[in-house]
Amino acid sequence: MENFTRERLEESNRLKEKACEDCMRGLEGILSDKQMQQFREAFYSASEGYLFREGVLEQK
Repeated sequence: MENFTRERLEESNRLKEKACEDCMRGLEGILSDKQMQQFREAFYSASEGYLFREGVLEQK
């Protein structure tokens, strides 16, 4: 069971990073470097407590 949970967390973290990078790519040239960093921090703060799955967002 621990491996299942660890695998889900690792997959969730990978998907969070991908989602954040996709959003930031769309904001390039619109936001300053400082604003991009603030966006990244806000994204991870807002997504804390959620598990990401392909096509689904779950609350922990």
